[in-house]
Amino acid sequence: ICLLLLTALPRWAAIEEQWFRQGTVGWWDGIIRSLAFGFVHMLVGVPVVGAIVIFVVGLFFTHMYFVGGMELSTQAHFQYNLILVSLLLLAAVVKSFVKD
Repeated sequence: ICLLLLTALPRWAAIEEQWFRQGTVGWWDGIIRSLAFGFVHMLVGVPVVGAIVIFVVGLFFTHMYFVGGMELSTQAHFQYNLILVSLLLLAAVVKSFVKD
């Protein structure tokens, strides 16, 4: 399951970048799209605080889009997801070794 998740990460990042970043014109547009990006994640169970954090991350992806287009924003998004999933997997492994 972990391997399937890791192989899907680049495609998921690309899809989200197409939905929320492609065609962004200016920072006001980027802010609105990043807000949507953050709060849409609540549909899959992310709490409000998490959505706000994802909104800020979305602003970073918007900056990357302005600097290098879809390719750079998608790469940044994939790397962010990879780090996040790796930390979650590491936490799960560590927890499995720690006795309550």
